[in-house]
Amino acid sequence: MERLYIQKTDFSPEIVFDYINNDYHISGESRLEHVRKFYEPIFEWFNVFFTNKEYLKNSKNITIVFSLEYFNSTSAKVFFDFLLMLKKMQDENSVNFTILWQYSNSDLDLFESGKLLEELTKLKFEYKQIE
Repeated sequence: MERLYIQKTDFSPEIVFDYINNDYHISGESRLEHVRKFYEPIFEWFNVFFTNKEYLKNSKNITIVFSLEYFNSTSAKVFFDFLLMLKKMQDENSVNFTILWQYSNSDLDLFESGKLLEELTKLKFEYKQIE
């Protein structure tokens, strides 16, 4: 299975999902016109990941880092759907997901967005302020 890498642009975040190096992160801004189309490879990657028991055997605890500077409401909906998919996969497999939600100490709205996603999805979130 190849690692998933999508380069950051002015409107889209960097995406890295690499199970070999246990590196999973989404960072930057997400204010895309075609949000669902952009994030579709993430959903596909995790669906492949969870259909192969060999990958799961070596990945019992996965931390996904969200280090976003800004995201629009359509991105929030896709993040919600993605996190719900992870919750379902966690409930059906022996994998534990933790979401590390990084936010600027001057952006409490981003912090509150993380809290809301945590409450709605019931996934474990950890929070870290960054400068």
